[in-house]
Formats: sequence, C-alpha cells, structure tokens
Amino acid sequence: MTKGSANKHAYMIICHTNIDQLMLLLEMLDDSRNDIYLHIDKKTKGYSADEIRSHLKSASLTFVKPMSVSWGGDSQIKVEIRLLCAATKTQHLYYHLISGMDLPIKTQNQIHRFFDDHSGTDFVAMEKENPHNINKDFLYRVDYYYLYQNRMKGNRDGKLAKRQMKNLRLQHKLHICRSAKSELDFFMGSNWFSITHRTAVYVLEAFRKHRRSFRLTCCADEVFLQTLIAASPYADSVEDNNLRMIDWFRGNPYTFRKEDFDSLMNAPQDKMFARKFDERTDGEIIRKIHDHLLKTAQVVNK
Repeated sequence: MTKGSANKHAYMIICHTNIDQLMLLLEMLDDSRNDIYLHIDKKTKGYSADEIRSHLKSASLTFVKPMSVSWGGDSQIKVEIRLLCAATKTQHLYYHLISGMDLPIKTQNQIHRFFDDHSGTDFVAMEKENPHNINKDFLYRVDYYYLYQNRMKGNRDGKLAKRQMKNLRLQHKLHICRSAKSELDFFMGSNWFSITHRTAVYVLEAFRKHRRSFRLTCCADEVFLQTLIAASPYADSVEDNNLRMIDWFRGNPYTFRKEDFDSLMNAPQDKMFARKFDERTDGEIIRKIHDHLLKTAQVVNK
C-alpha cells in the first residue's frame, strides 16, 4: 500500500448498463482530489474503455477486473470486496460506494468540505442497538444456502426460482440455520456507504475471516458490511446515515425525473448523493444536474 493518495477520496462505482449516463457521472466526479475505481459488469458489451477515459481530465481512473454480478447473489458482495481491494492499495481519506445509476447532488468542493468537517466518521446506514432487541426477520438472507442466486436474472427467473424454492424448503426441513452457528451478530442496512481508510481495511480483513458466513447468501450485500463494522473497534464512529437521497415512497426505489430537480438541488446538507437515475426513463434530469454542478463549480473556482 502506498500513501500517494492519502488526501484523496476513492469513488468505487458498480455499473451494469447505461454507459452514456456513466460518462456524465464520471464528469461530475472529475476532480484531482478523486481516484475512481470502476467495475463494469462482465455481461455488459459494446463500450470503449478509451472513450470512457476521455471523459476524465483530472481524476485517475482504474478499471477493476470485471465479473458477472447477479441481483441478490453473493456476487454483489464479491464485487464490493474487489473494489475495496483495488482502492485500498493506496490510502484514501474516504471510500464511497455508488452505482452507475447514482449522481452527486453537491459540488466536489461541498462534498470534500463536508467530509473534512466530519473527518473520522463512517457513514453507513445500520442499526446499532442491542442486537437481541432488533427484529431479525432479515436473517433468512444468511440462514440458508442460495445455490442458484448467482445464476438468476432477478427473482422471477422461472425454472431456477422454482428449483431454489424447493431447495430452501428442504433446508428448512433439515433445520439449516447458518446464523445460529455463527459467532457474528448480524445487522442490516443500505449497501451504499462512505467509510474511512481504517474501516475499509478492517472490513477486508474481517471478510477474509468470515467469508463463509456470506457465501451463497441472498441480498446479503445489505448485511455483510453492517455486520462486520458492528463487531469492529470502529463501531462507535459510525453515523447511521449513508448520505444518499433515496425515495422509497414513490418507488423501489423511485427513479428521479426532471420535475425533481429543485428538490434534489435543495436536499439537506447531509445528502451528498442521490439514487436512482435512468437515462431510459428521463435523461433530462441527469443532464440538468450535470450542467448545474459543473457550472456552479466553474463559478466558484474563478
């Protein structure tokens, strides 16, 4: 590990579609204080790495070795670990996990100022109460072996879904309960985070020790980080806030549109990013935020 980027932020991006949208996102993150680590799903075809690089002038860009990622599979955990491994090779102040369908809703100056003001705090949505008092109805995600999850295209993949349900019923009859045999107390929260270097390094070390607890699980990308951090020496430095503006009332989550521009630009001061956006639903909101943030940054930097 080198310290050449010790004062920089690492943006770790998981992308599987909408490459034109991704390039607008990269332009919004293009700042000499940022290093970008990009994973494009192995199933995604027809893009040019050189063209993607051409949209960055100041930030460094590292392409992370692609793998095929499936909804709900432990492949989602593996790609996060792969990104963290790549990013922590050099020390950064913060590591932000975002998707290719996210956007910053603050300028880079505002984002860096916020994290400078909150130095040492990890931002992870998680429950921190006594684990014995928490409703643990999410444990089905880690209690059973989901043998087919990494091969399924969403949760409606007919034949595999039926085969998986049959297998899960058998495990239930056999009283398989992985969490009961684990030394970990499991916690849950959003998988998008902004964490410090010390916590990122700890997560990687702890994952190596406990990787079997998260192997062949379902949607445990919303469990593994919270669980590992809760058992860490840094649990008290966590703020239960992932700094993301996500609308669960209008969708699952809602895809922002052009009429949401004002509310996004007037989001609370502790909301740095928003998700999700989709150029196939409304590309105008993406371009509008892109143009607004870059114009604002230019005015401030004059």
